[in-house]
Amino acid sequence: MCYGHDGHAALRQSLDRRDLLRGSLAALAGIGLATGLGATAAQAGGHHHGRRPVPKELISLQLWTVRDALNGSPGYDATLAHLARIGYPRVELALGYFGRTARELRRFLDGIGIKASSSHDGITADAAALEQKIANARTLGQRFMVVPYLNSDREDDWKR
Repeated sequence: MCYGHDGHAALRQSLDRRDLLRGSLAALAGIGLATGLGATAAQAGGHHHGRRPVPKELISLQLWTVRDALNGSPGYDATLAHLARIGYPRVELALGYFGRTARELRRFLDGIGIKASSSHDGITADAAALEQKIANARTLGQRFMVVPYLNSDREDDWKR
């Protein structure tokens, strides 16, 4: 839930991720062919050039990135179950709880082996609403709450 965010305008302005990925892969392949650096990490002895891989338990998938599947076909439960099957251990919640309370969502996530590391949350209207969001985040086991976007030029909105 992003209050004040014009998601459709943001999507129109953003670069299509698939085009970006295709272009990036094509550029990398071209560089590799041109320089003869086509060896994989395994062929190169598994070196990460001074970087350590991110530990699996620190990776979260942002559910906003799969919003079409959550809201349409195959749906929320099936999408999250699939993410668990393919190895995502954590998610950043977005778009609400899909008809569940925080406690019910926690039971569902625990049942499929996914943890909620964080969530996208809008600015709350008052202190009581903020306390409820914090309580929900605790119930879900989250460590973070993120306000992903605030579309306002009013100082009071930013202070709130």
